[in-house]
Amino acid sequence: AGGRRILLTASAVELSYGVNMDMLRDKCATFCNMREKPAKQFGQTELVLNNRADALPLFAALANRNSRSTMLNDSSSRSHCFVTLTLLEAEGPAGLETVRESR
Repeated sequence: AGGRRILLTASAVELSYGVNMDMLRDKCATFCNMREKPAKQFGQTELVLNNRADALPLFAALANRNSRSTMLNDSSSRSHCFVTLTLLEAEGPAGLETVRESR
């Protein structure tokens, strides 16, 4: 059977002290391909989001970012965080479907 299928995923990667870390899996290392435009991360956990409750682990991970106070800022972040939402749409019969991706 053909038809249209939609999949939404989310990932979170923290760049801290020059290392990319998967925020959804014990801060394991991830990799970045800077030759792609836009650059694309590899190796991070992708959460499938079917409903609101599926996003809760993402919010919990974001609350656990590395931070440390400085003389100028009590809650300075010593990292950057990249949250990626990926929307996939597949249409057509299985094995012959056309897949479109947006992130």
